Amino acid sequence: MTLRITESRIMNANGLALTGSALLCLLISGAGEEGLRAFVRLTAWQATLIFSAVLAGKPLETLIPNGWTRSLHARGRVLLKALAFSMITHLMALCLLALVFPEPFWSTLSSLSLAAGALAYILLGVVTFIPERFAVRELGPRSWRRLRGAALGFLWIVFAQTYLSQVPEEPSAFAFFSLLCLVALLLGVARFRSRPQEIVQ
Repeated sequence: MTLRITESRIMNANGLALTGSALLCLLISGAGEEGLRAFVRLTAWQATLIFSAVLAGKPLETLIPNGWTRSLHARGRVLLKALAFSMITHLMALCLLALVFPEPFWSTLSSLSLAAGALAYILLGVVTFIPERFAVRELGPRSWRRLRGAALGFLWIVFAQTYLSQVPEEPSAFAFFSLLCLVALLLGVARFRSRPQEIVQ
C-alpha cells in the first residue's frame, strides 16, 4: 500500500465521519440551534481524537516499537491534514452558529478565547500546509522542529483548556481532557526514555 493510497483512505474516512456526524445531529437534534451545537461538539471531539493520534505517534513508536506504531508515526503528516480538515469544518459550524444564533454565542465568547483560537488555526495551517522540505531548507531542521513542537504544544493547551472549562457543564469533556493528559504523559515518558542522560545530569 503506497503512502498516497493511505492518505486518500484516511482523508476519505475523515470526510465520511464528518458527514455521518452531520447526519446524526440532523436526525437526532434537528436543523435548529441544538443540532448545530451538537455538530460543533462532534467535530471538536473528532479533531481531538485525530490530534491525539498525531501527538502519540512518535512516543508510541519509541516506547512500543512495532509495525502499527511505526505506521502511525509515519502518517503524522497525513493525520495533520485530516486534523486541519476537521478543524476547518468545526470553524465553519461555529461561524454558522454565530450568524444564525448570535446569542448566547457572542455574549459568552471572550476576547482571549477568540485570540487563542485564531492563533491556533494559524499555527495549524503553518505546520500542516507548508511543505516540510521547504521549511527545513529555509529554517533548518532544528528550528523547524522547534516551531512544529511549539505549534502543537499551543494546540494542546487550547484543546485542554477548552475541555477543562467545559467539565462542570458537560461531564463528557473530562474524558477528552484525560485523553490529552495521557498523550502528554506519553510524550514525557518517551522523552525520558530517549534522552535519559540529559535528565539525569
